[in-house]
Amino acid sequence: MSHDPNQTEEELLKTQFFKEWQSTSELLYYTVICVSVVTLPALIFMFILLRKYKKSNYYHFLCSIMAGNFVLLATIFSNVLSDRNVAFFTGILPGVVVCKLSAFLVNTSSFFVHWAWVSMYVQRFLHVFFPLRAHRAGVKSKDIILVLFALSVISQLWSPILITEISLGADESSGTYCAEDPKIFGESTLKYLIFFECFMTFFLPFVLTVVADFSVLIMRNPCTQKKAFTVISADEIVHQDEKSPLKIVHKSKIMVSYLL
Repeated sequence: MSHDPNQTEEELLKTQFFKEWQSTSELLYYTVICVSVVTLPALIFMFILLRKYKKSNYYHFLCSIMAGNFVLLATIFSNVLSDRNVAFFTGILPGVVVCKLSAFLVNTSSFFVHWAWVSMYVQRFLHVFFPLRAHRAGVKSKDIILVLFALSVISQLWSPILITEISLGADESSGTYCAEDPKIFGESTLKYLIFFECFMTFFLPFVLTVVADFSVLIMRNPCTQKKAFTVISADEIVHQDEKSPLKIVHKSKIMVSYLL
């Protein structure tokens, strides 16, 4: 690789860093394109496929999770295309608006998706270990999703305020990128804010999901013991297996036994 003899060592390092950054960006660009082209149609197909399972307790949660993932990936996909100056995207929105809107959509959808997984597994935990209380509470999945969506929007209102478009050089001709505005908060404050955002969006939901999932498989509860309730599958009820402890009788016999 040839270098300009008039360049200083600092300028050479900047040039080398820029070339490495450019090659990495190329790799990420094609990776996002390939993943988006495959995943976005797959999510649409899954929406259609899930329509058969509307009666499932997980239907609304899974649909909302896929919708959040669709918004997340579609936002990233559109940003990647707009960065390459595709004619359809050029000049539609100012760069500052694109940065603020894309950051808000990505952060909100990511927060919503991760906490939707937590809500789904926690609801399953309550139905398994406290079936009667969960049934009497009558908490519907739609209500949980609406509350979770509102919390996701409120928790990410900082994104349009802090995120802005920053120029690499003296003007926008040198290139721009989206990042936190250093004029609003200091560098140390931004580090704590980013750490708290990562903790609330990724780490804490992951831990709670794992705990809620494994607790159903590992923990014991009186409701799961033989002396409490006998769990019978739907196939046993329909096909009336001889080994099934459930015996369906006529309503009149139930009334006679009750009177006696």
